Amino acid sequence: EKLTSFAAVVAAAKQRHDETRKRWLSERAVCCRITLAWSINALIYVVSALLTLTYGVKYGSNTTNEMLTLWMLAILQIYLIIEPIQIILIVCMPSLCNKKTRVGRVFTKVRACVRELCDP
Repeated sequence: EKLTSFAAVVAAAKQRHDETRKRWLSERAVCCRITLAWSINALIYVVSALLTLTYGVKYGSNTTNEMLTLWMLAILQIYLIIEPIQIILIVCMPSLCNKKTRVGRVFTKVRACVRELCDP
């Protein structure tokens, strides 16, 4: 069957996507995965908060304030300096992301090294 309009192409693609998704995962499985993922995120947040409170009680107010200040500076460094530079490089030079080229493979290794060295 030949599709003659853009709307027909979109409708056919949507139908094919819906059929594929129905076969792949049930709605219940998707909901269970989402619930599990958010539960793990909440658990990580609670454990991190408890560890921070424990450090605060153990080391005192001044040391805890210094620790939190350094954490904030590290987060600002990542989100205001390193991430924007990576995004600009990736957008301006798409061949850097292509692992089929030599430049892309080298850039992937360099990016991994920079993340290891600069991430808190």
